[in-house]
Amino acid sequence: MDYSSGINQFTQVAAQLSVLLLIVRVAFGALNCFMGYRMLKFWISVCGFFLGTGIGMTAVYVLQLSGNVKWILPLAAGGITAVLGYEVYLVGAFFLGWVLTTYGILMVVRQLDIEPKMEILILAAGTLLGVLVGILVVKYARPCIIWLMAVSGGMSMATGVCGILQKDSGILMLLIMAVCVPAGVLFQFMTTHK
Repeated sequence: MDYSSGINQFTQVAAQLSVLLLIVRVAFGALNCFMGYRMLKFWISVCGFFLGTGIGMTAVYVLQLSGNVKWILPLAAGGITAVLGYEVYLVGAFFLGWVLTTYGILMVVRQLDIEPKMEILILAAGTLLGVLVGILVVKYARPCIIWLMAVSGGMSMATGVCGILQKDSGILMLLIMAVCVPAGVLFQFMTTHK
C-alpha cells in the first residue's frame, strides 16, 4: 500500500466516524430534549463519576501510587462522587445549568462576527447568566430543568443534523430547534410530575 492510498483510507474512516459521532450526538440530544428531566440524576451521576475518577487519578499521580491501588482509588473515588451526585442532585443541577448556559452562549458567540473584546464581554456576561440560571434551576427545579434540557438537547440535535447534512446554516439550526425544543418541553411536562 502506498502513502496516498493509506491517506485516502484514513480519510474515509475518519469521515465515517465523524458521521457516526454526529448520529450519536443527535441521539443524545433527543434523549435530553424529550427525557432530560427523567435522566437528570443519571447524567449528574455520570459527570460525578468522571469527576471523581479524574480526582482519583490525580491523587495516584501526585502520591506516586502503584499496584492495584492505582486502579482502585480512581474507580472508588468515581463511585463515591457518582453516588453523591445522585443524592445531592440539586448541586449538580446548579452546575449543569451554569455549564449548559455558558456553553450555549459560547456556541452563539462563535456564530457571530464580532471583535475579540466584545466576544470576551459577551462570554463574561454569559458566565454570569449561567450562574443566574443555575440558581433558578435550584429554586424552580422541575420547569427550569425541563427547559434547560430541552434547549440543550434541541441544540445538540440541530448541530448534529446540520453536520450530517453538511449544511452550515444558522437558519436550518434555528428551524430544527424551533420544532424540537417546544415539542420536548411539552412532552416532558406531560410525562413528568412534580
